[in-house]
Amino acid sequence: MRHEFELDGVFINPELPEDFNCTPHEQRDDEMNWWWGKPYIIISELSLESWEEFYYRLKDDASMKEYLLKHNKETWNKQLEEDRKSWFKEYPTGFKYTVRCLDGGAWDRSTKYGDYASFEEAMDAAKNISTND
Repeated sequence: MRHEFELDGVFINPELPEDFNCTPHEQRDDEMNWWWGKPYIIISELSLESWEEFYYRLKDDASMKEYLLKHNKETWNKQLEEDRKSWFKEYPTGFKYTVRCLDGGAWDRSTKYGDYASFEEAMDAAKNISTND
């Protein structure tokens, strides 16, 4: 089992077992159950596809044909800019810190305790989980 690193009992960007967030608790093996009650933080950056990446990924998807016909590179780029502004308004540093813990809050995945704009806020939230096990 490998973890990016652990800080004050909170795991940061852990490498979770395959299917970790889609396995009913009663079907979890020892590797998955090891995570029970251990809070962790996932750090995310904004990742936006270009029009070309989006188009080529979905051009053969029948359910997307109408969408692709109504939109073009210009409308896509306008949406990307709106998405970028929204992201940075919510997460000014460019990073989102998501706090989660496998604790039974959901039947088949870890519980999401929130998204935070700073590492310090996320650590405070994660430490609060670990003290309330």
